[in-house]
Amino acid sequence: MENKFLEIIIQKYTTDGYEPQLIPHQAINHLRGCTWCIDLKNTCIDTVAILAKKDIQERSDKILYMFEYALRGNIRGIPSGRVILQSESKWKGIIRKKLLTVKWVIPNETSPTYIQRRAHNPKPGEIYNAGPFMTLTRSLNDDEPHITLLKELCQRLGSNSRLIIYSDNWNEAIRLASNDWIPEDRVHRLYTSQLYLEVAKNIFTHLQSLRKQFGGLTF
Repeated sequence: MENKFLEIIIQKYTTDGYEPQLIPHQAINHLRGCTWCIDLKNTCIDTVAILAKKDIQERSDKILYMFEYALRGNIRGIPSGRVILQSESKWKGIIRKKLLTVKWVIPNETSPTYIQRRAHNPKPGEIYNAGPFMTLTRSLNDDEPHITLLKELCQRLGSNSRLIIYSDNWNEAIRLASNDWIPEDRVHRLYTSQLYLEVAKNIFTHLQSLRKQFGGLTF
């Protein structure tokens, strides 16, 4: 394998029992908009899409990474290229910040967009009480074990970070992303950590239930 970083990541998923399979760029099932695409087994997470870019703030060849875990397919009532939910945290303190609460919220049209160009905030007509956006919000926020794990993860991420659940622009998948581009030495503490994966699995279990309720395509 030509990329040492990718080799280490695949070995990590293999050790954790996910039987990773690297998808060639030219393959029809390679998710668009990412540098590498790896399918996972033995989990409700279908795929991890890995994005890479040079750190433009440093005069070096340092590479930054972002991992997006994906559930292939779509959900009826959620358009492509939409931020579905994002984490909202309340913190205490200035130097040593402590996370008090965290919850999932639907961003409105004027909310900050943390994944610019990859998805837009939902339009007012797409949000209604019995619809998929509101149903998922209630489902996740009422899941106390999930919120406990989410709080632990957000504490690790820090006060400037957000988690985002969004539908990609090509109707290929629902993805879990963050607004954090991180160096290689932090990837295992964050994106491939057991905590991050457990949070992702919780979310995709809820998304699978949502798709059963509202319908949608699986790929």
